[in-house]
Amino acid sequence: MELVATSRIPCTLGEAMMLRDHVAIWRVTMSVEQDKGLDTAKRFARILNTFVEAGAPAVFLPAMLELHSPAFLQAQSNDLEKIAGLVNLFVGAWNTKEWMMTRGLTVFGLPELETPIVDGLNSAYFRLMDLASSMLMQQSPFAPGSRLQIGPKTYTVEFGPIGPRDEQVPISGTFGVQSLTPD
Repeated sequence: MELVATSRIPCTLGEAMMLRDHVAIWRVTMSVEQDKGLDTAKRFARILNTFVEAGAPAVFLPAMLELHSPAFLQAQSNDLEKIAGLVNLFVGAWNTKEWMMTRGLTVFGLPELETPIVDGLNSAYFRLMDLASSMLMQQSPFAPGSRLQIGPKTYTVEFGPIGPRDEQVPISGTFGVQSLTPD
C-alpha cells in the first residue's frame, strides 16, 4: 500500500482500495531489440494503457520503483510521439545529498545517467531527463568526452559511476553509467 504514494498523479480512492485488495497482479515484460528502444517504449505504453482501460488500478514499474496511476499513465502517453512523455513513464530519478541518478534507461539497453547536485534538485532532475530524452531519441549514449551545452552551462560526459551505486535496483547501470559533470 505504501507504493500508492509513489504515483506522480495520485490514485483515486477506488484505485487505492483495489491496490490494497490486489485481486489480480499481472507481470508484463517486453524485450528490447538493438536500436529499437523508442519503438519498444511506444508499444509498451500502448499495452499498459490497454490494461488501464480494462480496469487495472495502477502500473508498477520495478526498474523505477514507481507506481503509475491510470491518470498519470494516460496523461503521459496521450501523444506517444512526445519523447518527454515516454521518459516520464519509463525513467525516474533518485538522489543523495550530492548526486542524482536515473533509473529506467537500463531497460532500453542504455546506460543510466548521474550528475552532481550543484544548482538544486530541480536543475539536476531536468538536466537528467533532458539527456535521457535525447538518448532514447538517438537510441545510443553520448560519447565519453562529449561536451554538452545545457542552458547556460557546459557539462562533460564521462564514464561513471562517480556517484553512489543504486543498491535498491541492482540492475540499474547494467549497460554502464554516464556521469554528467559541470566544466
